[in-house]
Amino acid sequence: SEDDTKDGRMETIIYLNVSSAPHFTIFSTRLAGFFWENLPSLTFTAAILATQVFAMFISIFGIKNLTTAIGGGWGVSLLAISLAYFVVLDAVKVFVFRMWSFELTVKLWPTRARKERLRHKKERLIVEERVGRNVARVRAVSKAIYAANAFAKAGRRELPR
Repeated sequence: SEDDTKDGRMETIIYLNVSSAPHFTIFSTRLAGFFWENLPSLTFTAAILATQVFAMFISIFGIKNLTTAIGGGWGVSLLAISLAYFVVLDAVKVFVFRMWSFELTVKLWPTRARKERLRHKKERLIVEERVGRNVARVRAVSKAIYAANAFAKAGRRELPR
């Protein structure tokens, strides 16, 4: 069997892997949820896929004095592996984002500054919740006053003169 390091196929394999893996990762790093929850534009998707098809053809067929041909099996399987890793890493990303929080960092690395910052965040959250409840009450009273004025105005119109 031939040594892959002497005929240039390993360099082409690495090229295709380095080309495809980061491109697929772009779809995952755009948002905190799963990649399919907020799909990118058709133009962006087409550009990424076109570059990958182009890189795959370069790798499969080779370019004289630049890349060594690796064949269709290697080319397609490398893109499939990159795509599979992208899906797995996207799921890991979503899991980490759901589990990770500033409060968790305070528990894992409890410094005085982090504890103080967490205390301020909790105090601010309590104030925001209280303000939210008060705003809801004011809105309810405002709606009641508006309704009462509407009924009073409608009642004045119906009285015979």
